[in-house]
Amino acid sequence: EIDVAPRATLEATLFQNNIRDLITYDFATSLNTNVNRVRTSGVELSLRGSLGERMFGRISYSYLDAQDLDLDKALLRRPHHRASATLGALFGRGASAELTGLFVGSRNDVDAATFASVQDASYFRLDTAIRGPKVFDRFVPFLRVTNLLDRDYVEVAGYPSPGRRFTGGLEIGF
Repeated sequence: EIDVAPRATLEATLFQNNIRDLITYDFATSLNTNVNRVRTSGVELSLRGSLGERMFGRISYSYLDAQDLDLDKALLRRPHHRASATLGALFGRGASAELTGLFVGSRNDVDAATFASVQDASYFRLDTAIRGPKVFDRFVPFLRVTNLLDRDYVEVAGYPSPGRRFTGGLEIGF
């Protein structure tokens, strides 16, 4: 973590994980299966900072290489590239609003009906979240809208993601 300006922080993480006995799902047999040896490696970068007295921003990028070492091939549903950008505002007493754009790159997958190898397309999604002011110092109402633009995309081949989704609730802190 590096302070790159008086009100901005850059974070960088390099990683490598060696995993034994990763459990995955095999659509052809409808069973969980074991992947003996897996290696994931990559980099995560993020820049966050203040854009004024009440505004903030965050941008992030991840590169991931996830390999089945026994079969010498990429793991399914793990995109190499993923990025996001958020613009937000703070309103006092814990109230805030933010808008986030998310990009997920293409990734290898298996068609759920034919079991053929396929490439899931990359997609862009826009989300928003609003948090109300604290009530009685413990309760914070919130509303999130996922897929604000109601775009069609898939996270898993053969299973389209739902359209625009609304989630609301009351966060309770102690």
